[in-house]
Parts: sequence; C-alpha cells; structure tokens
Amino acid sequence: LTAYVNTAWMELLYGKWGVAGQTELKFTNKDGNKRFTIYEGEERKPYTVPFKYDEYNRIYFFEDGTWEGGYWQVTKVTKDILSIEEFGLDEENTLTKVGAMTLFRIPEPDELVVGDESLLYGGEWTSFNIDDGSPITCQFRQNFNDIIWTEDGIRMTFNYTYNNNSHKLTLTADGEMETFTITKLTDHVIYLESIDEDGDLDYMEFRRL
Repeated sequence: LTAYVNTAWMELLYGKWGVAGQTELKFTNKDGNKRFTIYEGEERKPYTVPFKYDEYNRIYFFEDGTWEGGYWQVTKVTKDILSIEEFGLDEENTLTKVGAMTLFRIPEPDELVVGDESLLYGGEWTSFNIDDGSPITCQFRQNFNDIIWTEDGIRMTFNYTYNNNSHKLTLTADGEMETFTITKLTDHVIYLESIDEDGDLDYMEFRRL
C-alpha cells in the first residue's frame, strides 16, 4: 500500500457527482460532519450516511452501526471527474473488488446553455462507461460530417447530422440511427439525452479533459 502525502484530493472530493447534471453521489463536510449521499432508484431518493477517509485514498461508510464491510478506493479525483473502485466482502468474508465507476463533477449553478455548433469541433471529448468506468472518446470532424468514436479499444466511425434549432444530433452507421438531444454545449462540456427502447431517458456527458 502507498500512503498519499498530497491531501488535496480530500477537498476535491466534496460536491455533487453524476452524469449530464443528474446527481448520483454527493459528499459534504459541514462543521466537521462528513456526510455521503447516494440517490437511488427512479425516484432518486437520497440515502445519507457518515463517511471517513484514510491516507490510502480509501473511503469508509458508517452503516448498520459499523465502519466494516468494505470501502471505496479513490483512483482519481480532479475538478472534473471522480473515479472509484468499490471493494466489498464476498461469501468467504474476503475483501473483493465488486465494481468501478467514473462520474463528472456537477457545477453549481448548472446552467443548460447550448452554444454554437462550432464548439463541437477542434478536440477530443471524453466520457466513461457507467458500468465499469472505462473511457469513451469521440471527435467531431466537420469536413467529413462524421464522428470518430472509440469504446472498449474499438474505433468506430459514425456519420452525423446536427440541427441547430432543435439541438438534435443523429448518428448513423450501417443503416442504424440513434438520435440525441444536446441540452448543454460549451467549450468544455456536452450533455446528451436519448430515449431508450422502454421510453425512458438516458443520459451521457462528454468533457474536454
């Protein structure tokens, strides 16, 4: 184990974290009372518990009257992203990695401003797989009307159209189409919404990191 001399990560931890403005987690420290909140289910109900951390960038939660039962390992935290690995007890009472994720910091206020289409171009955008935290990148190429999309190490090319009035972004590949609505576009952030097969909203976020 390596103890981290730099403790700046602890202050970076505080705030709201999620995707496309949808809060998943929140860390607060009010008068020394550290609280962690997770927003659960379709109704986004908040569940709050005390938390603490150590010099190994591990976070522990106080649940059911104990600090035992596992921890989160913070692998990266910046002004933009929080990456964690989750460790829990298996059937043999051994600590095992059970998950990982990367979320974006939600700014306050989080203004939904959609800037000019030109903001899409000129650099690489990064997102993360919600299930395992692996990176997803894309780059808009205006001269080719396509997007270079890389996920799980696989590089793909999608043609696209964008409507400046409705903010609809449509990707096309092999005759298959997927449409997103851009709800926020700055030189740093893109929020995307789409509707899945069940009629529910899905969210994605990309940033220039």
